[in-house]
Amino acid sequence: VRASRAEYEKEKVSNVIRALLHKGIEQGLFREDMDIEEVVLFSLQTNNIAVDRLIQLPKNEHLKYVCFLLDVWIRVVCNEKGLAYYNANYDKRIKK
Repeated sequence: VRASRAEYEKEKVSNVIRALLHKGIEQGLFREDMDIEEVVLFSLQTNNIAVDRLIQLPKNEHLKYVCFLLDVWIRVVCNEKGLAYYNANYDKRIKK
């Protein structure tokens, strides 16, 4: 049985998120105690909500909204070391 295109794309994105989470843990930047599958599900659901919200927002507010979501996601998955790295290197640039 062949999966639908939407299911295929969902699995592809899930695999990218999983790999990113594992890499962040290996680098010592992401929390080791997180449930990877729950974070993957959270990420997919957040993405679905984001798409609906982006449709409602004026185009000039899209980047600000995406940066907000990225900031929330980073703060969910990072440990103290990861947050320190994020705050020192990216936080200010994202919030511009």
